[in-house]
Amino acid sequence: LEHMANLVVTMNVLPAHKQAAILKALIEGSSIRGTARMVGVSTTTVLKLLVDAGKLCSIYHDQVVRNLPCKRVEAD
Repeated sequence: LEHMANLVVTMNVLPAHKQAAILKALIEGSSIRGTARMVGVSTTTVLKLLVDAGKLCSIYHDQVVRNLPCKRVEAD
């Protein structure tokens, strides 16, 4: 999780409440352009935040989801 500190710094350009609003809108299924209009930012900002969030999720998943005793895995 030490790698996360470097990525969080790049995400601090926007206030936390705008970052949260962008991610919530995307999670709910809003389009990138629609999200940008709702929050009042550019589509580039939405895309950069999405990339940073994806990197953080990847790091978290790689470090936390290890050596699971799964016999069956179901994926959608």
